[in-house]
Amino acid sequence: MRQRVQIVAMLWVLLGVSVPCCCQIKWALQDVSDEGSPLRVSGTISLQDDPSKAIRYTYRAEGSVSNESGREVVLAVIHFEASGLKVPALNLNHIVDRFFSPTVLRAAETEKIDLSLPEGTPQPEPEEVDHDPVSVATAEVTFVQFVDGSTWGDADPSLRFIVSRKNTLNELNRLNEVLDEQGVEAFTRELSISAADPQFTASGALVWNCKMKPSSCLIDGLHSMLLAAAEHQAEMKDCWDAFPDVEVAEHPVISPE
Repeated sequence: MRQRVQIVAMLWVLLGVSVPCCCQIKWALQDVSDEGSPLRVSGTISLQDDPSKAIRYTYRAEGSVSNESGREVVLAVIHFEASGLKVPALNLNHIVDRFFSPTVLRAAETEKIDLSLPEGTPQPEPEEVDHDPVSVATAEVTFVQFVDGSTWGDADPSLRFIVSRKNTLNELNRLNEVLDEQGVEAFTRELSISAADPQFTASGALVWNCKMKPSSCLIDGLHSMLLAAAEHQAEMKDCWDAFPDVEVAEHPVISPE
């Protein structure tokens, strides 16, 4: 049975370049997106086999995504698959939501993709099942949201993304209140708790981006996320108008530690 893994990212992140070895297999990615897809994907999928590790089989996708729509994109869902060998098949949704980020994927812009299955994700041992006689790796753009709130592709995920954004916004506003009312120490403590909750990937991304940096980085990052959410919401129309208004409180300037 194939295992589906979902990855949510605030931004496209360049993690580094993998080095081929005798235990690595690569496929050229085939873009199987529907005709008229706003985005196009190219690159490779690699399979690393290391019998000495608990997670023996790991996949990595490397390549690029190009915006051919003529419009700015705030959210994209790309489905990756790889099969044809007697190892666990890859079946992965890669989601990039920039609603809380000041950057978007602009028209005619191309960005790199470099991602792998999360560390610690359990992988089953190979099963004696029938596989495709030819190894194949595919990328399919399944859902896109533009900055005006309109969408392309499968509409079913829309409500899920709205709910996720509402929950994230509520959490960021709560952290904002903690900062205002209880100070920096309480804020950093609450943020670390929030970052450990898998539903609040924005908090986790903020903590990761500010790792080994002064608390002013966390504070500035929080303000930037709330401001970006307010700006994106102001641009959105259609059903996304149901999203609650975003308010950003004023704060005193915090000097770096």
